[in-house]
Amino acid sequence: MRCLMAGALLCLAYFAGCAGGAGSIPGDQNGDGDDGSGGAPTEQVTDEQRDESLGEVTQLAASLPDADIPTENRALVETLQAREHIIDAGVDENSETVYATYSDGLTVNFIRNRLPQYEAAAGATAVRDVSEVAARAGEVARGGKAYVGNGLGSCYPSAPSDASRIAGYLSAAGYDVNQLSMTVDSLKSIKNASVLFLNTHGTPATLIREVVQNDDGSWAVAPDDEAAKTFVLWTATPANRQTIAKYQTELREGQLAIVSADHNQTGDGGCTSPAHLAITAAFVHQHWSFAPGSVAWVQACFSGAPEFAAACAASGAGVYAGWDKVVAGAAAPVYFFDRGLARNDRHPADPPIRAFGWKQLHEGIQDQGLDQQAVPTSFAGIEFRNPVVSGMTTLGFTEGSPAASHIAPSIRKVTPVESMDSLQIFGAFGDKQGTVEVGGTELNVTSWSKDHVVCDLPPSGPGSTGDVVVTVDGVESNEVPLTEWRGTMTYTVEGEGSLKREYTIELQIRGDIHTFRERWDDDPKGGDDTRGELGVDSTCEWKASGEDTNVGSSGTTYTTKWIGEGQLPMLLSDEVIADPDQPGINSLMEFQVLADSDGEPDYRQMRLLLAWSGKHDMTVEHYENGSLTSSNERPVTLLLIGGLYDKLLQGLPALEMEFDSSYNIRPGKKTGTEGSETTTVEWETLTARNVPDSADARAASPG
Repeated sequence: MRCLMAGALLCLAYFAGCAGGAGSIPGDQNGDGDDGSGGAPTEQVTDEQRDESLGEVTQLAASLPDADIPTENRALVETLQAREHIIDAGVDENSETVYATYSDGLTVNFIRNRLPQYEAAAGATAVRDVSEVAARAGEVARGGKAYVGNGLGSCYPSAPSDASRIAGYLSAAGYDVNQLSMTVDSLKSIKNASVLFLNTHGTPATLIREVVQNDDGSWAVAPDDEAAKTFVLWTATPANRQTIAKYQTELREGQLAIVSADHNQTGDGGCTSPAHLAITAAFVHQHWSFAPGSVAWVQACFSGAPEFAAACAASGAGVYAGWDKVVAGAAAPVYFFDRGLARNDRHPADPPIRAFGWKQLHEGIQDQGLDQQAVPTSFAGIEFRNPVVSGMTTLGFTEGSPAASHIAPSIRKVTPVESMDSLQIFGAFGDKQGTVEVGGTELNVTSWSKDHVVCDLPPSGPGSTGDVVVTVDGVESNEVPLTEWRGTMTYTVEGEGSLKREYTIELQIRGDIHTFRERWDDDPKGGDDTRGELGVDSTCEWKASGEDTNVGSSGTTYTTKWIGEGQLPMLLSDEVIADPDQPGINSLMEFQVLADSDGEPDYRQMRLLLAWSGKHDMTVEHYENGSLTSSNERPVTLLLIGGLYDKLLQGLPALEMEFDSSYNIRPGKKTGTEGSETTTVEWETLTARNVPDSADARAASPG
């Protein structure tokens, strides 16, 4: 007995023959290796013979009468075993995949899992209009590379629209989307992928096998060959004489396999079952690469195969998603990419949801019951499952290194820090530095980490207020409004006579009062407990004037005058700490959410607590009978005295300033008396710019 290894493709007999050319056996009239004596063929199958045979056996598989799958499989195996040039046939009990090995070791696998009937029985998603999603995609690809492919034919009518919808989500988010034709060559192009989504057939399959030639010249599978299985993914490349010759190296090295599966509809309502090439984990190792933190999702039966997940992880995928058994439809990945890219399209959230990482998205998929599918046992009275595959199909995630987080940057909250001329941005951004825009103006990034970004913030003008957007590799985050309020406040101190000090403060206030979710399933909260200081573009003009005259018992007139004017600087916290006695205005503010009648936070109602104080010197002159007797600089302290403030904020007297329904701050006035002086603080409407949704729709602000 002579033993030949499939790893060498049987001395290329697979292409040229090892024991002479076809027709060299005496009596062979048709070149099929059979001498007509009724014995087993002694020539290995030729390319032409295999090509013809593949067409015949795949048609045979598609034409089997409807019955339960085990019965169909037995009939198919018996038929294959009787076919010329096929030396072994059987069924994989773990996947219901039938395999047939030719005399050169090449093996064709017949997928018996993702049947069109199963799609219908499992309630797969219906065909959907994706034009609206595609219209949002824009024309210019800007971001990281995304690869999307659908290998399922017209027997699976929802598959193309599901893949197109996901491609639309990715393109609208800024990814450079490559829509694969699913051929072997197109799958070789997957390089530096940030996102991969493939929807196709998958199965454990048998590759090229070791064969031996018996003493009588016939061929058989080597006794120690156990038909080892590996997971494969169906491609759009047909398996025929030309493609088998083209990809002989990949077939020989176990990068490719041959698979027959249901594909396109026929006129009588059936499905064709052509033989196509399929890729393996070895193919992934050879050709694929992923960007750090990337996501790979394979929507195929048995796609959770450890060897395939490990190959993607070894090629750089940050996380890999696949199924442990038979799967139908694409409801889970549509949910994943819809929520992961904050599209709020197929699975809208009220209010709209910001992007979350894959771990929280996995929890969301579980909460929706999309992580498991019950494998049906029958459809239209036809039994098509057996106990091996029946049960629950479960979605699993395999984490790579570096691990994936978000497929889109996500802003949770922003905080302006006036004392540092900076904007602090909190959320999830990944390790690769991107850009920050405020109101469409790009700002200088001074610090970047995966959950915290800091950038310069101008005090006024372009980039000082507006929607904050973080972009990484062209993929944009949710928009978070940085709101600004401006208006005038006056502080007036009236002494005896006409003595008066007037302070006109042009207020600039900036803050983030939008609501956000900490988790995907949380109600939107936030907007409260946000502290800061008056914006550095605030100003304070002051003027002291007037006089007070008294007549003494001796008839002497005594006159006091207040004199001075100028501008007080806005002091920030670090400046006050450095020199507590320097002249200027210092402040502290905090946004607070009000409570409803039940004492629960009502995120439609807010107020601003504003505390401020100041110091400066003014000139005080004293006269007797009209003659100047003294002139000195008197220190003046500005403080919200009793009656002028509503509560304390970190120990400082503070005003409660209420919002109207458009987030403008309502006007107000307060008066208080201390000794001989009356103090009044009054403010006009502080107009808001770039607010979240109106108070009536506040809960719908982006989360």
